[in-house]
Amino acid sequence: AVAALVDADRDAEASDEDARAIARFADESRWGGADDRPLFSLVLIDEDADASKLPALSSFDGPLTFAVPADAEGAMEAMEAYRAAGHEVVILADLPETITPADVEIAMASYFLSVPEAVAVLDGSLEGFRGNRRTVEQVVEILNETGHGLLMFDQGLNTASRIARQGDVPVDTIFRDLAGAGQGNTVIRRFLAQAAFRASQDGEAVLLAR
Repeated sequence: AVAALVDADRDAEASDEDARAIARFADESRWGGADDRPLFSLVLIDEDADASKLPALSSFDGPLTFAVPADAEGAMEAMEAYRAAGHEVVILADLPETITPADVEIAMASYFLSVPEAVAVLDGSLEGFRGNRRTVEQVVEILNETGHGLLMFDQGLNTASRIARQGDVPVDTIFRDLAGAGQGNTVIRRFLAQAAFRASQDGEAVLLAR
């Protein structure tokens, strides 16, 4: 599960009194806990915030994490459906490039109200919140207070990821987007093989799909 990757230092059993969102809402039921095997996580973006397709995934044994756009009309209902099915949820946040510091505060507060049981925030841009260092620093400061983790795309110098780590925010990067450019089955299988190899080398890998 995503929480296992982005928060490697958390206790095996989160206390109900732990105020961190990543500890309170982590899914421990579908994976066997920390052992010597590599960790592999799959995040599915629900772009329409519509959990109606969830039954089609009922035969999937492993942990799944669903990314819900926090500004979608059905965000709360989708989150509730995924949580009831035992899955983790992350907030898909796509902050505008021209957003002001005051608006960042308002947007993030709104996101947490829309998807209150999320373990982490997934940055919807490829550049680390549009490459705006001040926005990244502000988001990290907020996540440090709320206890959410952060997922980002693996791009360039990964400045945003470094800022998050310096701010004591659990962070991990997306290794591959399986449907980023409309790849066919052959390409997806190759990406899966690459991700398995990456996990065997680094101990973990996060894949994104829709």
